[in-house]
Amino acid sequence: PNSPAADRFLKTMHDTITAMPFGVTVRVERVVTPAKFAYCNSLTFRDWQANRAYETSEVFLKYYHEQWKPAVTEATEQLLVLDQPHSTP
Repeated sequence: PNSPAADRFLKTMHDTITAMPFGVTVRVERVVTPAKFAYCNSLTFRDWQANRAYETSEVFLKYYHEQWKPAVTEATEQLLVLDQPHSTP
């Protein structure tokens, strides 16, 4: 955390994933609690199908195996569904 190498890794992660053809929005956040992790990456997909296409794509798997996995020693993943309130016209 807080190193030029970490900054480069996070910028590359952000730029690589947002450039993929799945319409992913990526936010890099600092973790306050639990203190076990220094960063939280939030990925937002337009729908469940886009998430599944991303996770099974060759471009994501290549990034994961070549860049993410060698650099990240421990991580946890949580999947969330954000139900947006529907507005009426």
